[in-house]
Amino acid sequence: MVVAVAKKVEISPLEANIIRKVEYYFGDVYLIKFMKEDLKENDGWVTMDTMLKFKELSVLSEDQKEIMSALEKSDSGLLEISKADMKIRRSENHPLPDNSKEAKAELEARTCYAEGYDKENTTHEDLLLYYKENHPTVIHVHMREYLPQKKTKKQTQEKKFKGSVFLTFNTKKDCDKFVKKKKHHMYQETQLEKVMHLKDYHEVSKKELEEKKAKQKEEMSKKSAQVKTEKPAFAKGAVIKITGLGGEITRENLKTMLQKNFKVNDKKKEGDIAFITYQKGQAEAWIRFKAENYGKDLVEKMNKVEKLSVKDMQVKVTLLEGDEETAFLEEARSLQIKKMNNKNNKRNSSGEGKGGGKRQKTKAT
Repeated sequence: MVVAVAKKVEISPLEANIIRKVEYYFGDVYLIKFMKEDLKENDGWVTMDTMLKFKELSVLSEDQKEIMSALEKSDSGLLEISKADMKIRRSENHPLPDNSKEAKAELEARTCYAEGYDKENTTHEDLLLYYKENHPTVIHVHMREYLPQKKTKKQTQEKKFKGSVFLTFNTKKDCDKFVKKKKHHMYQETQLEKVMHLKDYHEVSKKELEEKKAKQKEEMSKKSAQVKTEKPAFAKGAVIKITGLGGEITRENLKTMLQKNFKVNDKKKEGDIAFITYQKGQAEAWIRFKAENYGKDLVEKMNKVEKLSVKDMQVKVTLLEGDEETAFLEEARSLQIKKMNNKNNKRNSSGEGKGGGKRQKTKAT
């Protein structure tokens, strides 16, 4: 049996909350935006199983009979209930507004933006109750929320309240009256910071977004220009050349020789090596270190070794000096600047040092 809900009886606080929440879901705004698909089947009837998927309702009660009994006590006439089937629908006496362009414009005209609510302690239920008691012409309250960035991959994302809402009124006249209110707009004991028509809010937001993008573009342009004019500072006396390589020798073999025989820290971040220019099979390698004169001191130690070898191949080590060092560092700087100006370049796509074209596939340590 279908019963039209329209009788006045004593209602408990919990029942009032249930009625307020369910009628919010079946109001003009929410129904059009979020429940439209649910109404396409079953002649608009929605089961209690479906309704309890709404978290804010299930928090109030998960007892379907309790919810149905509460809804019977509503006097708004908005809902029809079927207790036998445990389902509800919007009354045919309250037809849903269409979702046309004109209807959306009309809805926007009777909606305003309000800002200044407590971000931590404001609940949707509090807002609905406050506006029902203090501004009964408000028919919809939308809390604006966002998802904060995750600190870890395992962290669960929970929406946070922005401290602002959209308030939709019965009529445009009601909305205009609220926005133009002479006294300060209040929520409970809090003075709201901003109240404006939704159309004005969209225009302000658009302007702020354009200004933000323009500022970011300007900052990126300045940063790019700075990168182009500033040259990376590379240490002098820090590049060595190893000849006599080839065969199956790899960069890792070079690093192992340096670490094992000369205690060179070969760690990627905190190590001594800045860059190795070498490909497997090449006869020569260039190794640039981070610290001033590190290469000079290292070559002095290497020259004291009677026979210097890498994977059973005898090699010769020299320090890059004078014009040879200058040319090497200039090419290294140019490649570094190019890399900094193009963040989309893969780290392994650029070489460094002499003959950059021939060594484009060399890797940083």
